[in-house]
Amino acid sequence: MKQLLALLALLLVAAPSWATTRYVAKAGDNGSDANSCAASANLAKPKLTLASALPCIEAGDTLLIRTGTYVETMRLDTHTVTGTALSRVWIGAYNGEVVTIAPGGALEHVVVLSSTNDYITVDGLILDGASTWNTDGAAVFRCYGTCDGIILQNSEIKNGPYSGVFFAAGSGNQLLNNHVHTNGIGAGLPGGLGMYLSG
Repeated sequence: MKQLLALLALLLVAAPSWATTRYVAKAGDNGSDANSCAASANLAKPKLTLASALPCIEAGDTLLIRTGTYVETMRLDTHTVTGTALSRVWIGAYNGEVVTIAPGGALEHVVVLSSTNDYITVDGLILDGASTWNTDGAAVFRCYGTCDGIILQNSEIKNGPYSGVFFAAGSGNQLLNNHVHTNGIGAGLPGGLGMYLSG
């Protein structure tokens, strides 16, 4: 009996029952921000924007993004999206589809994290900073403060006027199988980098 209880306790810790897969898609794929968080767990009723989907994400959840270009910044910091060591958050392209995040207008970054964001995997996205601010410190993928356990993988990080990837501090962060190119190209900005990592 004790062995059975120990096994049940292990299963509850290793595979939390509250983990949910949610979806984001363009309007042609039924994307609508009128769809509730609960509804966005149905592929047929996805959210339309990342800004509407991110507040729905909890530790252990997966956010799958359908094909298209999303003209917005992925603000993980303001939505306090975070996982735990046992329940990572996973954000990536649905079924290998081509997903580009390319904010337009006066924005500094494509993906923004802060000390409130840990144990998140970003996978299989094209992060394009071509329209971001040409300013010192701007980066396509930027962590402010201490970010721990972040994995950025299988992605393309490009066209950052100042930097492609910028981690100010943190531990256990991994950059795996990414194509980081054409960054640090802003006029009059000495010191732009493809990647800046500090921990």
